[in-house]
Amino acid sequence: MVQNIYTGQKLPKPVMPRCESAPLLQRQKAIVTGGSSGIGKAIAMALARSGADVAINYLKDEDAVQNMIKELKAEGRKAIG
Repeated sequence: MVQNIYTGQKLPKPVMPRCESAPLLQRQKAIVTGGSSGIGKAIAMALARSGADVAINYLKDEDAVQNMIKELKAEGRKAIG
């Protein structure tokens, strides 16, 4: 069993650097599974920033998907979930 040595300690939130992406995926479409959270969300955002329109496939959490769609549209991309 792994012991959590950080229990009770306040740790800083991770910060992802924002890098400008080249529009390599202009006029391309992407389907991302699990795009409402975690790695799938990060990938969906990276694809949108590179110019792709994104479709998010998800199992549950409709609210998270709708928020993600709003974020993708704020990047100027088409998005559906």
